[in-house]
Amino acid sequence: MGNTLGISIYEPAPLPSNEAERIRAVETTGVLDFLADPVLDNIAWHARRAAGTRMAAITVVHRDWQYVIAAAGLLTGPYARRTSFCGHAILGTRPVFSVRNAEVDSRFAGNPSVEDGFLGFYAGALIFGTNKELPLGTLCVFDPQPRRELTNTLTVTLLALAAEATARLQFLISHQAP
Repeated sequence: MGNTLGISIYEPAPLPSNEAERIRAVETTGVLDFLADPVLDNIAWHARRAAGTRMAAITVVHRDWQYVIAAAGLLTGPYARRTSFCGHAILGTRPVFSVRNAEVDSRFAGNPSVEDGFLGFYAGALIFGTNKELPLGTLCVFDPQPRRELTNTLTVTLLALAAEATARLQFLISHQAP
């Protein structure tokens, strides 16, 4: 986060070191074509319910955009990567990337999604295509209200649902028309 004359300037997540490979993986797998798949939507719904959040999504982070390809509690479609929490999650430093209180987390000071009250809590588990080394995006849950902690139960549930989402993506990839 930068600071100019006492004004916070939000800094988006850095690009992963394997960003060029990730971009190729998104493009060659065709995952952006899987918008509104009922199985993926159902996985998002289960994640939202398990977490008790207002929203859940399955996202694919590609170039300057975060594509919500399945959702519960919000619309599918493209959102700016610049303000994306998923952009941080795909850096893959933890099995589940979580932000319990975005309002007090210095990484998100000045983020418009936090400042407008849209995002107070976020937790996201990585999803993959055919290469388990290149995360395409996340299965994530989020809410305007901060949380005290990310429970072990929710962590395990998000990882299991992300594995289901990955399996579904791999199925869809392998059954695409040529």
